[in-house]
Amino acid sequence: MATVKINALPQFKQLWENHRYKVLVSGRASGKSVAAADAAITFMVKYPVKILQVRQFMNSIADSSYQQVVDRIEDHGIEHLFEIQKNKIICTTTGAEMIFRGLERNITSVKSIANVDIVIAEEAETINAESWRILIPTIMRNKGAEMWILLNPRLPSDATAVEFLSDHPPKGTVYMRANYEENPYLPQSMLDDIAQMKEHDYKRYLHVYRGQFLDVGDMKVFPYELLKAAINRTTNHSDELKIAALDVARFGSDSSVLCIRHGNVVQGFNTWKGKNTVELTRLVADIALAEDIKTLVVDAGGLGAGVVDQLESMLGNTCRILEFTGASKADDSRYYNARAETHFKAKEWLDTGCIPVHDDLVAEASSIEYKFAPNHKILIEKKEDFKKRTGGTSPDTLDAFSMTFYSQANIKKLDTKKLFKRGPTQWT
Repeated sequence: MATVKINALPQFKQLWENHRYKVLVSGRASGKSVAAADAAITFMVKYPVKILQVRQFMNSIADSSYQQVVDRIEDHGIEHLFEIQKNKIICTTTGAEMIFRGLERNITSVKSIANVDIVIAEEAETINAESWRILIPTIMRNKGAEMWILLNPRLPSDATAVEFLSDHPPKGTVYMRANYEENPYLPQSMLDDIAQMKEHDYKRYLHVYRGQFLDVGDMKVFPYELLKAAINRTTNHSDELKIAALDVARFGSDSSVLCIRHGNVVQGFNTWKGKNTVELTRLVADIALAEDIKTLVVDAGGLGAGVVDQLESMLGNTCRILEFTGASKADDSRYYNARAETHFKAKEWLDTGCIPVHDDLVAEASSIEYKFAPNHKILIEKKEDFKKRTGGTSPDTLDAFSMTFYSQANIKKLDTKKLFKRGPTQWT
C-alpha cells in the first residue's frame, strides 16, 4: 500500500480522525481549504474512498477546488499515484476517486450518486436550506460517511449557520476553529494586507479574517474611515497604464462622469450635465488623448452604446474602448453581477490606494449599500433605489470610479493587436 506523509496543522488534526460532521470555521487565509485537500489526498492514498466535493454555485470545474487538489498532489510529489482527469481525480493504487458537483442546478442529481464516503462542502456559508435538506440524508445514510463543512460565517440566519452553528448541532459534530494567525505559511505581503484592513476597516477585518458574523446593521460597502484614510494617504503612481471610466448620464438630473486612475492613485474626475452624446464624446476624447489614456471603460447601457461607437471612431488605435454592462455576469462567484464585483474590488483597492478630496465621491461611496440576493450572492442597490433613499442624488461619480476596476481593463501591458486599426477621426 502506498503511503504519503503530510504535516498537518495542529488546529485541523481532527480532519484525520473519525467524526461524523467536521466543521471548519474560520476567516480567510486560515489554511482550512489546503488542510481539507491534504486530508482528502491522504485518505485517497490509503483507502478506496469516494469523495464528493460540493459548492452551492459551480458553473464549471474551474469554480470548484479541483485545481487546488491537483496543486497539492504536485506539491507533495505524488503525481504518480493519481490519474488527473478532466472532471475527477482518481488514485490509481486504491481506486479512490474525487468528484465535483454544484448544488444550485444539480442537487437532485446528487441523490443518484451512490456510496459516497466523504462530502467536502466548500464555501458552505452559501449553501441553502433546500440543498442541506437533500444532501444530509442522501449522504449520511451511508455507513461511516463523513461530512466536512468549510465556512466563513456570514449571517446567523444563513442555513448553514442554523444547521451547524446553533446550540443543537447534529450529533457527532466536531469543530475546528482557526484564523490566519495560526497559518505559518502566509507570505508577509498578505500579513501586511490584513494589518492594513485591521487598521482602516476593523468591522470588515473581523468578518473577513476573524470569521465573525457580518454586522447586519451596517451594510455599507465603503466605510467612511476607509475613504478618509485613502484621501489622507501619500503614495506614488505605480507603473500601470492609465485607466479611465465613463459613466454616461441617462436622465436630465444625472451627470456624466469620467474618472482617471493611474495605478494606485485616482487622478481626478470630470463631470458634465446636460451634454448630448456628440458633445460628451468629443470632450472625453480630448481628455483621453491629452492624458494618454490607454484603456477607457464606458457604461454601455442606454445612451452609452452610442458613445462607445463614437469613441471608437474618434480615438482609433490610440486607446482601447471597453463596454461595461453592470448587469453582466461577475468573474467572481461571490457577486451577483459585474457592478457588485467592481464596487468590492474598488473597496479592496482603497486599503492601499489614494483618492482626491471629492465631496461627491465620498458622499456616494459612504452611502451606497449592498444586500444578499436570493442566491446568496452580493448585490449592490440599484441607482433608482439609491436616489430614493438619499433624496435624489445618483451615484454617478462612484460608478465611474468603480468601473476602473473592471477586470478586463486592468492589464499590465497594452495589446495593440486588439486595438482598432483605423486612424483617429479629426474633428473641430
